[in-house]
Amino acid sequence: MDSIPYSAEEHLRAELARLLAALGDYLVQQRVRGRTAAADAVGGNVIEDGEAEGLLAQLSVQLQYASPDPVYGNALTVKQTRSVPGAAAQNSWLPLYHAIQAFNLSQLEYDALLLALAVELDSRFGRLIAYLNDHAGKTRPTLGLALAIQTDGERMPLHPPAAVFERPLIRDGLLEVEGEGPGPGLALRLQPEIVRRLTGISALAEGKNVARLHMPDPGLLDQLVLDKRVRDKVQAWGEAIRRDRTGPPLILHGLAGSGRTTMARAAISEARRCL
Repeated sequence: MDSIPYSAEEHLRAELARLLAALGDYLVQQRVRGRTAAADAVGGNVIEDGEAEGLLAQLSVQLQYASPDPVYGNALTVKQTRSVPGAAAQNSWLPLYHAIQAFNLSQLEYDALLLALAVELDSRFGRLIAYLNDHAGKTRPTLGLALAIQTDGERMPLHPPAAVFERPLIRDGLLEVEGEGPGPGLALRLQPEIVRRLTGISALAEGKNVARLHMPDPGLLDQLVLDKRVRDKVQAWGEAIRRDRTGPPLILHGLAGSGRTTMARAAISEARRCL
């Protein structure tokens, strides 16, 4: 593959279509092992006969999964995205591609991220995932579901699912885990700001010529994935501004979506001031 033939929206749509196909395959597996539509009313209490299949069909049409359009039938896998040139070099900013590179995601981790993103974008994904979770109130995906769909044919890992906590995906704050009980049952969620970034929607794109006020967030700098030297310099700059408002300027540069605004918020928060 020589190039990435997508805009950010097209790439996201293609990846959600691939994810939907994997969820459909998982539903088929459940049917094969004995789960029937007649039993769904007992387990979920509000799941009607055929509703899961209906949700799959609706989402497939909206995502154009059934369309012969090659754009949506050519979603990038993690292995493929690692083998193509950088998106920036092709004048194409793909947030999902960037997340794979920045957080060193495996296919299983990437699919977990997509699952958490899907339910934030369309309630029908949440409804379908609640069905697959066998609980009408659990609309967020779980670690167990992410492991079960295995869209790239990876073998089931022998280490406990909670081992993913030590990986950049969760350790560095891209994806959050919540709940109690065994590791496979823990739910996955994304913060609203992460959802905006992964969908290519800038926080400043909500309205033109609108100034946004960010209140100080003293703990933000510690949450960022930074080289220690960079972190120390930003912290020292914030302390200098806090002592003397006429301190040196701080210039941040980088590509769109690279985190300049977040870094600016972290820096100015160290100075205990608003941005």
